This record gives sequence, structure tokens and C-alpha cells, in this order.
Amino acid sequence: GMDGNIADHMYVKFKDITTMPKYEKETVIGIRAPSGTSLEVPDPDLGMKPGERKYEMYLSSTGASESPSSGKPASKQGAKGGEPINVYLVQPRAGEQHGSGGGGGDSG
Repeated sequence: GMDGNIADHMYVKFKDITTMPKYEKETVIGIRAPSGTSLEVPDPDLGMKPGERKYEMYLSSTGASESPSSGKPASKQGAKGGEPINVYLVQPRAGEQHGSGGGGGDSG
């Protein structure tokens, strides 16, 4: 089967999200993780003073290999089929800044 190649075609471009009017003022979190990964988001008001919120997100997977947050991904020796959990944060731009980050002539 072709199942092995499907993942290569499953992607979303940064621009796809940032140009959607619905999300232009929102922070979007994209997660790419092995199947069977669980996502837990505790109540942000739990144990907080009125008017304060604490946002937390717990991701866990039995098949994930841990990679340290300090740069290099963990080597996969010993982790049988251990796929990493990737988290992508897309935040709204505070006013469009011109001249930072490359060409504007690619909208064709």
C-alpha cells in the first residue's frame, strides 16, 4: 500500500492559517503526533484567583521518543518506532511589519 506516503502530503502552510480571516487575531496551536496520542487541557480557572487563568496542555504518547528542548532531537536508538510529538505555535502578527522575513512577490 501507499499508506507510508500519505504523511508526506499532510501539511498546512503557515500562510494558509495566517491568511484566514477567522484566525487572524487568534493563536493557533498545531500538533503532529503519533496515533494514540492523548491531549489533556485542564480547566484554566482551576485553583486561580478570580480574573486570572492558567493555560496548560499535556500531551502524552506511548510511542513518542523524548527530544530535549535544548536543540538537537534525541537519537532514536532503542525507541522502537518512536515518533516525536511536534507542536507548532502560530500567533497573530502585531501589525504587519514590512521588510522582515523575505519576498512579497510570491502571490501568484
